[in-house]
Amino acid sequence: MKLITLALLILTLFSCGTDNNQSKIAPNPELPTATSSDKKEFKSHPKKDSIDFQLTYSYIGLGSNMATLQPLFTVNGLDYTYVLAQNSYFQKVTLKPQKICSGKITPDTRSTIIKLVKTIPDSLIYRTNPDIMSGGIYFISIATDSIDVTFKLHNATHPIAQQIVQLLNSNIPENVRALTIWKDQHHPL
Repeated sequence: MKLITLALLILTLFSCGTDNNQSKIAPNPELPTATSSDKKEFKSHPKKDSIDFQLTYSYIGLGSNMATLQPLFTVNGLDYTYVLAQNSYFQKVTLKPQKICSGKITPDTRSTIIKLVKTIPDSLIYRTNPDIMSGGIYFISIATDSIDVTFKLHNATHPIAQQIVQLLNSNIPENVRALTIWKDQHHPL
């Protein structure tokens, strides 16, 4: 049964977007971008410019969560923006982003995230849980002058990603919806 589920997941992932009637996971052109004080455009994987610190956290809804407003949290330097955005959609974006809040993360949060990410030997951490067809994908990208690490977690988790989300949440006001990360009770890491 797990093999059939895995095969269906692979077929779904590779067929997504090949037909105009298929659902798509793509960047939402109406989303705000995080900007620093010098107004450089946020880039998730810049190659040329000097990068102080950039982070993107996004939850991309799948199945019954497809085409719904989900968290998008961007950091540029110490400045963050938190919106709910339609991070996945059927044919076109139909919902406008809703700004939740903006503010600054602490310098300690930034340095702790950098230290955590430097312990990872790879630039891409991909985990999937083929037992779940709905749910979503947690996407976390961190970039500095010397770091470019991306987490793609399909209904799955990673211990460093969990710590990063906890650190980000410590900077969000208590009355604001916290960022989440998958908690696998049956298959802990």
